[in-house]
Amino acid sequence: MYRELSLSDVYRICVRMGSSTAAIMLTIAGATLLGFVATAEQMGPKLIQLFLSMSDNPHILLFIINVALLLLGCVMEPVPIILLTVSVFFPVLTKIGMDPIHLGVVMTLNLMIGLLTPFVGLNVFVTSAISRVPVIKVARDSLIFIMALIAVLLLISYVPELVLWLPNTVMGK
Repeated sequence: MYRELSLSDVYRICVRMGSSTAAIMLTIAGATLLGFVATAEQMGPKLIQLFLSMSDNPHILLFIINVALLLLGCVMEPVPIILLTVSVFFPVLTKIGMDPIHLGVVMTLNLMIGLLTPFVGLNVFVTSAISRVPVIKVARDSLIFIMALIAVLLLISYVPELVLWLPNTVMGK
């Protein structure tokens, strides 16, 4: 439109976009394959037994899953984590009585915190690039927000009414 891009720029952008799309599709294909193998090998019931053998206390299981999601969120992107972990955590948490909406909100907040984790989280680099501030400063300044988000994560994890009030009100439960 403004003739700011040359044909070589368009080619470079298309190659970058294609490689990013290919990486996402390979991740989705791997997660689908893992889901198929997990289903064929009856991993769901086995993992339910594994988690329930650790503890039958829902609060301890939720804490273990929160820690696992926070650690995964620090080193991976959210979409692959969701694809890989929902099929594992969903049966376990619904078996102990956790609402699926509550699980979704807790997982989303966990993965959002992972995106803010210094030196790995994508949002730290995006913020640094947009604001033209060094990554180290953005990372240092984001720590207080990460602590606040972890406090909110603990609050919504163990007081599900905070998350479920609105859906229950709208849906009439």
